[in-house]
Amino acid sequence: MVKYIFKNAAYQFFGVGFDPVNDAKTLSVKEIKVTHYSRRKEKNYGTKERLIFIIISNKIKAFDGKSEEEKDDYIKKHWKDFLLYAISQVYPNDLIVNYGEVIITNPQWDSLQEAKKNLDILDANITPVSPYS
Repeated sequence: MVKYIFKNAAYQFFGVGFDPVNDAKTLSVKEIKVTHYSRRKEKNYGTKERLIFIIISNKIKAFDGKSEEEKDDYIKKHWKDFLLYAISQVYPNDLIVNYGEVIITNPQWDSLQEAKKNLDILDANITPVSPYS
């Protein structure tokens, strides 16, 4: 089930893990992108999928005094904010909430600041690790 749309791609929560090298949490998000359109009747478009891994430091304020399960629940609850922050470090985008789904549209710095506020994070605490970086 698609939860998050960004330009010509859709994003789906995939899972939360642990990164022993950085002693941090990892958020996995599946990206589904339309690659082309055709005139075929049965399926008139092509897609590609890839996983995006976002490393989340254990040093963010929201994790202070929390157990590992509570940290996982926090990441699951705010995965859209983490994704927005990680993929929008240069050109943040506008968020529109539509029936509980989040759709990104035009560039606006306010939405990135809102995501930072929602997560209560500092810039150095989240690192994108994906084909984007």
